[in-house]
Amino acid sequence: GFNGGSGCAAVVACVVGGWVWCANVGDSRALLCRDGRAIQLSLDHKPDREDEAERIEAAGGFVSFHRVMGRLAVSRAFGDEEYKYGKSLVIAEPEIRVEQLTPQDEFLFMACDGLFDVFSSQEAVDFIYARLAAMPQNEQDPKRAVEDIVHEAIHDRRSRDNVTALLVTFRRAVSARR
Repeated sequence: GFNGGSGCAAVVACVVGGWVWCANVGDSRALLCRDGRAIQLSLDHKPDREDEAERIEAAGGFVSFHRVMGRLAVSRAFGDEEYKYGKSLVIAEPEIRVEQLTPQDEFLFMACDGLFDVFSSQEAVDFIYARLAAMPQNEQDPKRAVEDIVHEAIHDRRSRDNVTALLVTFRRAVSARR
């Protein structure tokens, strides 16, 4: 049953008027594909990130084995109350990034840590781009590209965590790279 000790990461993005607003808590990630390059819109909240470790230590905690108090793998999350009450070792305050979109922006890709445990940011962008570019330009299917990367993460690369992903394309089609 539920004991109140569970936690959750989140990444959200909103595209408004030529800008993308991204906020995250935890280790889910948002990437922008700009001219084939992965632009990381969110930073993972890991306890061994220098600024996060300093915040945890200032609150009276410690980081051991890349984990808060040697146990929790994220330094920011919703829930995880045992690390919050009276201590604020883990916080739910998001980091927010605003990025202006350019004509070179091809897609926005968001996924949880189960995917990024087995793909680097650039590998994920390359995989999605290659899948889309291999399809006829008038039949490029973002849903199929996402299904392919999730399948690759789970079945071929053997991710041991949950894998959820979302793809938003900004163009009708991507073309094969020169």
